[in-house]
Amino acid sequence: MKKRILVITPKFPFLDRGACQQDRTEGILNLVRYGYEVRVITKTTPKYEEAVARVAAEHGIAIIPVPYKYAKYLTFKQRAARRFRQVFNPRYWDGAAYEYFDPEIQAALARELSDHRPDLVWFDYTYLWPLYPQIRRAGIPIITRSINFEPTHFLQEEGRSPWHLLKFLPKLASEWRAIRGSNLLLAITPSEEGIYRRLCGRTPVITLPLRGLPKCLKKDRPTADRRPLNVFFMGSSYSVPHNLGAAEFLVREVIPEVLKRAPGEFRFVIFGAKLPPDIADHLPEQTEYGGLIDPEVGLADMDIAIIPSLFGAGMQQKIFEPLCRGIPTVASARGLAGYPFDPGIHLLTAGTREEFAAAVLRLRDRDLRARLSLASRERAQELFSPAVIDGIIRQALTDCL
Repeated sequence: MKKRILVITPKFPFLDRGACQQDRTEGILNLVRYGYEVRVITKTTPKYEEAVARVAAEHGIAIIPVPYKYAKYLTFKQRAARRFRQVFNPRYWDGAAYEYFDPEIQAALARELSDHRPDLVWFDYTYLWPLYPQIRRAGIPIITRSINFEPTHFLQEEGRSPWHLLKFLPKLASEWRAIRGSNLLLAITPSEEGIYRRLCGRTPVITLPLRGLPKCLKKDRPTADRRPLNVFFMGSSYSVPHNLGAAEFLVREVIPEVLKRAPGEFRFVIFGAKLPPDIADHLPEQTEYGGLIDPEVGLADMDIAIIPSLFGAGMQQKIFEPLCRGIPTVASARGLAGYPFDPGIHLLTAGTREEFAAAVLRLRDRDLRARLSLASRERAQELFSPAVIDGIIRQALTDCL
């Protein structure tokens, strides 16, 4: 008889192309591929109704949709009642976690535990901890997958105002509750694994990289000899603050510096959704906005990736995907997040405008680009191959089941 795994994940992930959505989608499909009976509780909106039915039928997954409740659509009375509850109960102070006290999703979980009793519950994201008590009472093991250490991520994305520093504390409490309530926690980077180990040493913590990266791995990559060289930056969406900050830094500082030092040597492309008009309409010369693309097609003739990471936590796929594809990359060292890619061997690292410009100019050397391409592909294969990712997940499941 198949073991049963209940996955509880935020908004239905199968339609979006962001790194987080890809990670959750691949995670669910991996469990199906391993031979488990998989059921999924996820938040949806009416526009996803057909997609939910299609995905469920295509992959043999039972999907239990719970309507997403947008705060902006609540009445004034409902918003006031919600705010009153949050103010006087510290467990409600983390707004992301508060959603999962919702009676409707609590009831959906209760029905699953009663009618289909899973052998294990897999949570995507730590802020779903309000659902843990039901599962702990039932004596069912919990694996939690962290997409980032949320308190740090929140401050970096939103800024360090006094109000945000106050909100940091309940988010830290959420992380503590999540790790204390889990049988195993899967961090997304080696750096964040260390944070979780320090936060609560008694819960096992291991690193599980982005589960969509195996599909990005390339065995070979030709190194073109042409001018101008095609250089790109890629963010999933510029509604995400760290993607927007990186794009602004490139467009307003780095690209003009490169063009000043080496006119006609490079052509720049900005990929990703929702680039604001005040940037898209005022790009430097030899720079264009490519919008959202299929990476298999859009990156095929790219020569260099330039990926600043000025802030943001977790594992930023925009850095690791070019490395997996063997595209010579200039990136911020902080964005490597503890993964063992060595500057000068697997990629070039930079921090300031001048350093990024100088690194791009170095990559006019075709031999250097060829060496970086080969070395990054080999290291990515060691870290992110299907066998490695499957091995981490299977071991985690075995330990908890």
